[in-house]
Amino acid sequence: MSAVTMRQAQATRTRKRKPALRERGWFRALETMAALILIGCAGAGLYAAAQQAENLTVRELKVYGLERLDEYAIAEASGITDASNLLFLNTELAAHQIESLAGVASCTVSRVFPDTVRIDIVERIPYATVLVANTAFVIDAGGVVLRELEPYEAPIGPFISSLPDVHMLAVGNTVDSRPLHDALAVLRAFATTELSRHVTVSEIAAKHENDIRLYTRELTYEIRWGRDDFENAARRLDGLWLARNKVIGCEEYLDLRFGADLACK
Repeated sequence: MSAVTMRQAQATRTRKRKPALRERGWFRALETMAALILIGCAGAGLYAAAQQAENLTVRELKVYGLERLDEYAIAEASGITDASNLLFLNTELAAHQIESLAGVASCTVSRVFPDTVRIDIVERIPYATVLVANTAFVIDAGGVVLRELEPYEAPIGPFISSLPDVHMLAVGNTVDSRPLHDALAVLRAFATTELSRHVTVSEIAAKHENDIRLYTRELTYEIRWGRDDFENAARRLDGLWLARNKVIGCEEYLDLRFGADLACK
C-alpha cells in the first residue's frame, strides 16, 4: 500500500469515527434524561404512597360472631389501635393474639379499605362444668378450660367430678385426663338416645376410664359406662328403655359395661 493510500485510509477512518462518537454522546444524554425521569416518577409515587398511608389509619373495628365474649376484650387482644396503619397491619399476628383468648376457637382478621378492620370470631361453646379441688371450671366439648366459675354462678351443663388425675386447672389449657375425655364422650353418646330427651344429666363421676357414672335428675339410679364403645352402649341403653316401655326399673344402678348383658340392681 502506497503512502497516499495510507493517508486516504486514515482520513476515511477518522471521518467515520467522529459521527460515531457524537452519536454515543447523544445516547448517553438520552439515557441520563430517561433515568432522571424514572427516578422522579418513582419519587413522586413514593411520596404519594406515603401521603396515602397517612390517611389509612384504622378508624373502626367490626367484630362478628360474638355471643358470649366481650367486644372490647377482642379489640384489646388484637393490639390494633387508632394509630395502626391499615396498609401495614399484620393481620396474621392480630388473629393469633385474639386466638390466645380462652373463649376463641378461631379468628380471621381482614382489611376493609380505607379505614376498617373486620374480625370474624368462632367462639368456644361452654359444654360442662368440671369440679377440681372445690373449684368449678367451665370447659368446652374438647376439654378446653374457658373460665373459672364464681361461687354464686350456676353450673353450665352437667358437673364432671371425681377425676382421679386432675388436681388443678388453668384457663386456656386443655385438660389432659383420659377419664375426663371419656366422660365427655359418654355425654355425647347419651345425647343421641331417645332417653336423653326425657331426662336431664346432672353429673358424671369420672372415677376411672372404665368407671364412668352418669346421674340424671329424674332417674333414681346411676348409669355406669366402661371404656370406649360408648355409641353401642348408648344404643343398648335405648333399646332396653324402649323395650320396657320407658321404665327400666333399676333402683341403684344400670351397668352397661358387660356388652349385651346389662346389669340392673
